[in-house]
Amino acid sequence: MSHGWVGMSKTGARKGSRGMARAVAVAMTCGCIAGLSGCTFLIPSRAEVAPKEVLVRVTTPAVSTEGVLAVALDDANAPLGMNDAKGDLTGYLTDVAYALGQRLGVSVEFVTDETPSDMASSSDADLYIGAASDSDADKVTVVGSVLHDAPALFAKGAASAPIDSSVLAGATVGVQSSSAAQDILTACGVDAEQKTFSNANELFEALDAGEVDYVACDSAIGGYLSRAYPDISFAGALDEPDSFGIALRSTNDDLQEKITEVLDELQADGTLDAVYRSWFGGLPVDLSDMLLDGITTSAERKQQEEQRRAQEEAQDEDQGADDTDSNGSATLEDPAVDSEAEAL
Repeated sequence: MSHGWVGMSKTGARKGSRGMARAVAVAMTCGCIAGLSGCTFLIPSRAEVAPKEVLVRVTTPAVSTEGVLAVALDDANAPLGMNDAKGDLTGYLTDVAYALGQRLGVSVEFVTDETPSDMASSSDADLYIGAASDSDADKVTVVGSVLHDAPALFAKGAASAPIDSSVLAGATVGVQSSSAAQDILTACGVDAEQKTFSNANELFEALDAGEVDYVACDSAIGGYLSRAYPDISFAGALDEPDSFGIALRSTNDDLQEKITEVLDELQADGTLDAVYRSWFGGLPVDLSDMLLDGITTSAERKQQEEQRRAQEEAQDEDQGADDTDSNGSATLEDPAVDSEAEAL
């Protein structure tokens, strides 16, 4: 009996201690709520906060203005660059530019009335973000890759991208009228019924409502819009992707080196991927291996067309040679006939 009493006493003591502690905590909380005079929140003064050390990694003349990276981009290419409802510049490429500037230790200012080729002349910008990697502009070098873009297919439900093009036989694919995606879909040999819409927003509304089985559109636009539809997913690319990077003056070796270095860092530590995901959701970053099985690409069709033309030219040359031989043999016989006629 005594052991049982001790046990109860200890148990009661533990419960009492917990109850007292809880009561004290509640009382203190109530006291803080009732009047902040009983609780002190220590907020360090501005003087007590050590300023964050910023490492400036690029200076003039690599950049035109000390402490500023002037970035040119297309502000009419949503969702890469656009103006929001307040008129402020926003978009995936603007966020990438801000990440570059932060890592370089400089602020970012945007220039929106220039093209990649303008970088070769008296441009107001230090670089152009979103330039095609195969840009052949004189005196301009494109470094890195910040985006893959291609005509793409999106489906309702989970799609194991890339899907096989054979599943599109008899399916209805929504396309924007007179769009590049519509042209590609027609050219690549996909046997599907097309239903046209006036814009990309209508495409995804129709796909979500079940009016079409798939939609074909630009991959970046599709990835951006599909974030609002949990059941819509990327199904594959309809053509080889284009790669877009950063264009700089070919003579600006210092800035080229710094931008390449920083881009590598942003990719390695996941910063670039985080920015990408915030704009394009589950769209794959690298679309190189996302081509739908069983379709022909633009490059393949171009090669086939060149081969066809070469064959036609060869046939024309052979036909011309045959005609020459035929005409030549007739010409050789005519003098003999004329000589015999003269002898008679």
